[in-house]
Amino acid sequence: MQRVKNSKQGYGSPKWKWYQFKESLMDARTWLGFFYAFSSNIPNGGLGSFMLILLSDSLGYGSKKSLLMRMPGGAVETVGLVLFALLISKWPYRIFLSSFITAVVIAGSCMLAFSTNSKAQLAGLYIYSLSPIGMICFLSLFGANTLGYTKKITSQALLLIAYATGNLVGPQTFRSTEAPGYHSAKIAIVVCYVFSLFCLIGTFFVNYWDNKKRDKIENSPSFEMPNIENIEYADLTDREMPGFRYLY
Repeated sequence: MQRVKNSKQGYGSPKWKWYQFKESLMDARTWLGFFYAFSSNIPNGGLGSFMLILLSDSLGYGSKKSLLMRMPGGAVETVGLVLFALLISKWPYRIFLSSFITAVVIAGSCMLAFSTNSKAQLAGLYIYSLSPIGMICFLSLFGANTLGYTKKITSQALLLIAYATGNLVGPQTFRSTEAPGYHSAKIAIVVCYVFSLFCLIGTFFVNYWDNKKRDKIENSPSFEMPNIENIEYADLTDREMPGFRYLY
């Protein structure tokens, strides 16, 4: 109970509130999250379907060896998840961690798309395996910065739609006419991750500016905190909750 009170997340209410629905659609954070989820999951859908084909045909490992060559990517992802889980417990700035991982994945994607060395392309695929970490950091931050029952489920529904749509679009970037190199698809991966990084940067600045604005208003001598009983447990949105600050 005390933890909920201190976090100012509120309990919410199962009652649908149209004003919260509209607020969600008018919030820049909702659409930055939507386009981040969409753009970062186009590569996820594409490589999820074509990873083995790239290893087998494009990099020349063959159908059997390509299964073995995919295993180090899983190890990279597992180790990365553990290390960043430990890091985020000590330094809980998820937007920066997500941005850093996305930048690393962009570097790996460039190795895959533009290098002519098969070993460098393979290393790029392994670096790409870190991409889920960025998405996980962002999802937890997105949920923490969205208050209000209706607003939260609306924004998260849009995020889910973007996630699913991105995964559907991804395989369509791999054209059979470009096999086995799929150069356009590889370039699309780089472009999508660069765009997703801009979405993360945009989210940071929106949160930063809103926090500065709230600080200025609440530090004003004329400001009076609204007298709402048990305000910490009310079904208020993040815009309505006095004292709430967006996390980074």
